[in-house]
Amino acid sequence: PLPRWLFVFNDNVVDAGECVPHDGAGSAAVRTKAFKYNETSPPRVIGVPTGWCPSAGGFKVVDGQLEPFASRAITLAVERLVVACLQFPDSVDVIAYSSDQRDPTNERLGSSIFNLVPSLCDFIVTRLRSVPSRVSSNDTKFTLARIAELEQPILAVAKLHQELALSRTGGSKRALDHFVHTDMKLQASVAETRDLFFVGVTRSGKFLYERQAEAVRPSPFHGGPMKQMSIGAFARRF
Repeated sequence: PLPRWLFVFNDNVVDAGECVPHDGAGSAAVRTKAFKYNETSPPRVIGVPTGWCPSAGGFKVVDGQLEPFASRAITLAVERLVVACLQFPDSVDVIAYSSDQRDPTNERLGSSIFNLVPSLCDFIVTRLRSVPSRVSSNDTKFTLARIAELEQPILAVAKLHQELALSRTGGSKRALDHFVHTDMKLQASVAETRDLFFVGVTRSGKFLYERQAEAVRPSPFHGGPMKQMSIGAFARRF
C-alpha cells in the first residue's frame, strides 16, 4: 500500500487562530484541511507558524534568541503534530515538509512568503525531526484541548504585532485601497499584468490580491525536495 502522508505547512499565528479558517498563499493554501479544524479525522495537514501575520512577516531572531512567545507558538504546533500521530497511530506513515533548495543539505525549511533567518528554520526543523522518536515513545504531556487553550494568549500577542505592523504601513486606510478582491482566482498572467500579488482567500470566499507597487515583497521561492520522516523510526526517504 502507498504510504500515508502528513504534510506540515508554513502558517502564521493570526490566520491560524481565526474561528473560520481560510486558505492562504504558498503552502498555507491547504490551511482549511488542517488537523486543527478537523480533529475527528486522521491528520493529513498540520500548520507550524513561521511568523505572526502577513503584515508583520516572519518571526525575528535577535542576538541568537527567538522573540518572546514565538518559540512557544512553534512548540505548541509541534505538540499538536505529536498528539495527532498518537491519536491516529495507524493513519500516518510519513511526515513531510518542504525544504529550501538553496541549502546544500536540503534540510532547511523552505519559505515562499516570509524571509526566514536560517536559525529560525533550524529551530523548527529540529523540532520536526524529533517527532518520530517522540511518537514511538508516547512522549507528550499535552492534550488537544490544552494546546488550544495555551494558544489563545499567543494569538493575542500576534494581534498586537499585527496592529503595530499595520500602523507602520497606514493601518485601516491601507486596508481600503491596498488590496483587491475578486470573485474568481486570476490567471497568473492576468495578475502580473495588473501588478497584483495573490495573498489568499477571505472568509467570504473572495480572492484577495495586494497591489505590487505597495506590497511588502516576499523573498523569491526556492522550493527544494519535500522532506520526509517515517513515524516510529527516523528514516527520511528522498
